Amino acid sequence: MGLGVNFGLYRWAGQEPRDGWQVGIFAAFNSQFDLEADSYPLVNTDFRVGIPLSFRRGDFSGRARIFHQSSHLGDEFLLNNQVNRINLSYEGVDLLISGDPWPWLRLYGGGGVLVNSYPGDLHRLSVQAGVELQSPVAFFEKTVRPLAAFNYAAREENHWHEELSGSAGIQLENPKLSKMRVQVLANYFKGNSPNGQFFVRRIESLGVGVHLHF
Repeated sequence: MGLGVNFGLYRWAGQEPRDGWQVGIFAAFNSQFDLEADSYPLVNTDFRVGIPLSFRRGDFSGRARIFHQSSHLGDEFLLNNQVNRINLSYEGVDLLISGDPWPWLRLYGGGGVLVNSYPGDLHRLSVQAGVELQSPVAFFEKTVRPLAAFNYAAREENHWHEELSGSAGIQLENPKLSKMRVQVLANYFKGNSPNGQFFVRRIESLGVGVHLHF
């Protein structure tokens, strides 16, 4: 389960309507629960907060941000399991650059570096790249638009083992409510766990997600 918000604080407009710079703030959390246990105990929660600076000029856009992330295990999970707890937290900086060669295709890539971490011996570098596909046509009276995406990531801490993820599904939209979108996506992931101090574990997962955009 996860929830996140991203607010624009100030925007410098460019010559074209879509162009310009924007500084904002984001905050998010992701939690995992043990659904096989009787009381569905909380396993782990990751909190993230940061300041992104984004820009767009024509078909090119980018985002640089500084952020903090911390990981917290659930109390009941700790009581019922023998876990070597790590008080994992870090601050980092990352940069993504993207291009839209066609309205239905977006390509992006970039990397990041940890500027401070606990434990202090974490390796600091990471890379990321991917592609997003969006149907130029919305069906059923312009309310249903097919979507697909693929992402590749790797981290120095995990010896550059690949982390692969993909999503495919539909976006529900209303021409009268241009900013509101609901995405229903099937999600696949294979790689090191993105969940806090479990990052050393290799996992493979398949699920369904519902994403709200305003």
